[in-house]
Amino acid sequence: MVHQTKVDRWVPALFGGLGVVMVALVAAFLVAGLTTGNPPLPAVLGPTAVGALMGLVLWGCYRMRYEITPTDLRVCYGPFRTKVPLDAIVDVFPTRNPQSAPAPSLDRLQINYRRRNAAMGLEHILISPKNKEGFIRDLTSAAPQLRRVPDEPLRLKAERPAEQ
Repeated sequence: MVHQTKVDRWVPALFGGLGVVMVALVAAFLVAGLTTGNPPLPAVLGPTAVGALMGLVLWGCYRMRYEITPTDLRVCYGPFRTKVPLDAIVDVFPTRNPQSAPAPSLDRLQINYRRRNAAMGLEHILISPKNKEGFIRDLTSAAPQLRRVPDEPLRLKAERPAEQ
């Protein structure tokens, strides 16, 4: 099951705007260099690199997706991939955490999970599926240890194993 990401309006405005400013800056440097006969190559390289980076970030925002497979949650953003084993997920809840993440919206879900090779402690990933309710429904059906928390429709918690 593949879920598309939600993109807040300010994200393309910010990254697209920065990209346009960098292109204009490069053009201004080139024109100034051509009129003086001294092309400013070092001054052009920085804004060109930043403009290209902003373009890649913007492209990545619209090519981001979250895929629930029978064994994993796969987060794909640009050339990067992250896999979270479904049986390692212990908690899912809504958040507006502004931490850098593969989530181009502040309307997010935080997924806490146990690392396979870590003795203790939790890791987390922040995602922003366009249809959070559908994502929660699909995640609940794929990960049987997750149960909805009463009175919190978008919160899932893993059942605790019986203590012996």
